[in-house]
Amino acid sequence: MLCLCVLACSPRLKDASGDQVTASEENARNARLESQQIPREFALEAYLRRQPGVIVQGSGVNARVQIRGVNSFSGNTEPLFIVNGNDVGQSYARAAELLRGMEIKSVKVLKDSDATLYGIRGAGGVIIITAK
Repeated sequence: MLCLCVLACSPRLKDASGDQVTASEENARNARLESQQIPREFALEAYLRRQPGVIVQGSGVNARVQIRGVNSFSGNTEPLFIVNGNDVGQSYARAAELLRGMEIKSVKVLKDSDATLYGIRGAGGVIIITAK
């Protein structure tokens, strides 16, 4: 009975695909992603391709990014990019340019109710990028 209670009371998070994961699973996944070496010129694209629920079509500055499961009435499904706390708009090319030569510390994907903080601009989801 105690074991069942501990599992039921453990903190749960939702990953980008909407699946529930425990905090320790999320931390282990993030540590695994951060430990893999990624060439800096492809860092953002590589990080986004490894995020669950993120679809990257194409490559380089012409890449197109979408977050699975996000729909928009305005027809624009591009996510909003936030780099080091600054809103850089819905352009992957601009976000990649700002991060050129920098080492990425973390990438967090917000969708649905988590992205409502950013209003209509976050309707296609929000990708928060932190550089070292």
